[in-house]
Amino acid sequence: MAQEVGHVEKDFVFGNLREKKIPIELHIGTQRLAVHLVESGPRLITVEPVMPDAEPPQEKQTVVAFFRFRGRPMTFRSAVSEVEDGLIRLRQIDVLHRDLNRGFERIVNPDGVSVSLVVAGSSYTLNYPASEMYDPVEKPEYDYGFDVTRISSLISGFRDLAERVGAENRIVMFRERRPETLPERIVAHTGRILTLPPWEGDMQTLDVSVRERLALRRHVEAFAREQDASIVEQYEQYLQQLRRKGIATELYCPILFHQYVVGYLYLMHDLQSNLGFDASDLESVRTFARVLSYSLQSNGYFMAEQEEQAFQETQLIDISGSGLLFSHSADALDLGLYSEIGLQIHLDQRTLPAKGRIMRKYSDTKRTYYGVHYSSMELQHMEQLFDRIYGPDYRGDIDSRGLAVVEAPHDPFDTA
Repeated sequence: MAQEVGHVEKDFVFGNLREKKIPIELHIGTQRLAVHLVESGPRLITVEPVMPDAEPPQEKQTVVAFFRFRGRPMTFRSAVSEVEDGLIRLRQIDVLHRDLNRGFERIVNPDGVSVSLVVAGSSYTLNYPASEMYDPVEKPEYDYGFDVTRISSLISGFRDLAERVGAENRIVMFRERRPETLPERIVAHTGRILTLPPWEGDMQTLDVSVRERLALRRHVEAFAREQDASIVEQYEQYLQQLRRKGIATELYCPILFHQYVVGYLYLMHDLQSNLGFDASDLESVRTFARVLSYSLQSNGYFMAEQEEQAFQETQLIDISGSGLLFSHSADALDLGLYSEIGLQIHLDQRTLPAKGRIMRKYSDTKRTYYGVHYSSMELQHMEQLFDRIYGPDYRGDIDSRGLAVVEAPHDPFDTA
């Protein structure tokens, strides 16, 4: 993820840009303009084109700048304030970013480009907590030794698993009750696997499907910021009370049905055993939860209606060669993280069909925002998209862009 550069360091970087005439490349729509920094004042940034006869930008146009400083890619976003006497004055920026890790530049709300969605398949409206995570409900790839079409067989399988781990166990469903205890509320909100105390094993030994779904302290703190600041204090108190209750460690694994947490699997070691849960335990419980979710669907535990709807009321925020960010009114749709959606990308009079996976989701009081990564698009359509948003002279990704890759002179005192 890109890092923000502080004001002091930003002034240092801009001073070097000016003194060493480090090349900067401005992106204005599909136009690429090489410039040098002349001055950075409190209100304006003044730059001068490297080629005097270059076509100047228009006032108020959005500008994205890229350059390399000591080998590290940096970028900032601004707007043209005025063009006069061969100089371009940009509005002073609030944020400078470095260490970009995205493959392609984001183009903000380009003219003539829009997006609509096709939401297809089963639409479930359930009276269960909706979490931040998403799990597709899929038929198990392997035979786990029990009949997935019979709930009773699965319950027996979970008991056998708990016996091998040597832990007390139970399966809790939210069909007749809501999450009440603090661990239940954390699991229901985050959709993540919660271990109490927090898991202390080597994260690299965990399968990525488990590693990315562990509820860490930062997830608890984010939950507290959104719901109730006292949750962090409650969390610390709960950890302190475990030993007084004779508990060595607890494990809560959500049973996810799409974005809904329909229940959880619970395992517990008491102080007598003084055991913890290893990586294989976490992976086994996570796998079992997914199998149970599929079995619940197969046994008619949930009611669904098949539907396909074209949804046009989307607002495109930005788009790139690898994905896009869009929003809609807060109550219009409820799409889960990691779900796959159909896309219709409209380029002037052309429509490019594609599929995407939702990788980010957040909301404000009026709208919900989704970051989507393309998961499927025909090559010819990808080429049309690149030509339209970057221009036919686009040279590659944001780390290989002509003048902006020229290195600054090496500083012999720089040992970083």
